[in-house]
Amino acid sequence: VSRRTALRMTAAAGVAAAGVGAASRPARASAQPGATRVVDLTHRLGPGFPMWPGNPPVVSVQTSRVGPGNSGFATRWMSFAEHSGTHVDAPAHKIAGGRTVDAIPARDLVVPLVVISIAAAARGNRRAVLTERDVEGYERVHGRIPARALVALHSGWQPATGGADAPGFDPAAAQMLVTERGVSALGTDTLSVDIKGAVGAHTAILGAGRYA
Repeated sequence: VSRRTALRMTAAAGVAAAGVGAASRPARASAQPGATRVVDLTHRLGPGFPMWPGNPPVVSVQTSRVGPGNSGFATRWMSFAEHSGTHVDAPAHKIAGGRTVDAIPARDLVVPLVVISIAAAARGNRRAVLTERDVEGYERVHGRIPARALVALHSGWQPATGGADAPGFDPAAAQMLVTERGVSALGTDTLSVDIKGAVGAHTAILGAGRYA
């Protein structure tokens, strides 16, 4: 199963965890309103898709097919863990009583996109993190991160090879983005916004009622 995603380069629809594509050069935060480019972020979801360790693989079973003369419909029965593929972590994923995905306002799913790359640091360090210094370095070049932005981490990793032990956000940087920049969301091209064994980035963004 594949899903096509049309995306404004200056906007992002709810993102996180596995399979978020990102260019190594960040989009400028000051991109002209209305300037658009369609970017395909599709990753095919199937039995071989990288999963969080212990999660069952995606199962897809053909239940009917389009018949002669286009009679009938093609359908499938599917089974997969809710954190399969590119998905949204709502506050309820980490915070008791937090809002669920359906309660996130639609306006908060179409927001300015900021991509910050730590690919150079992550190349030889699977536990590299995006720090406050990385945020400040981005802003020196591209200007201040706009309020309500989705800040996406570009690690340069491929989930298929990196697995769960991969780069993420430093909790202090995540907290800075929430409290000082007012971001709507965090995103990543790995399986988690936190490095393996950590929960600080999840707690910072989801605890603020926002999403990853």
